[in-house]
Amino acid sequence: MTIHPWAVTGFLDGSFIISIVRSDKSKTGWVVKLRAQVNLHKKDKAILELLKTYFNAGKIHELNENALQFKIESFK
Repeated sequence: MTIHPWAVTGFLDGSFIISIVRSDKSKTGWVVKLRAQVNLHKKDKAILELLKTYFNAGKIHELNENALQFKIESFK
C-alpha cells in the first residue's frame, strides 16, 4: 500500500517546528534544528508507517497509551 503525495501534504501541514538552540559544536554557538511530526491515535499506526516509508526516514514513538508520533529530525 502507498500514500498519495496530497495526503502527505495534508498530514504534515502545520507540523513543522524550527528551533534555535545553543550548541558548543557550532562556530556561532547556535544551531537551527528542524523537525516534522505527526501525532495520531494508535489505531492509525498504519498511516504513520506509510509516512515513514514515503520519506524513508523518521521514527514512530509512543506518546502515551493511546497516541503515537511520527517524527523526522534529520534532514540529510
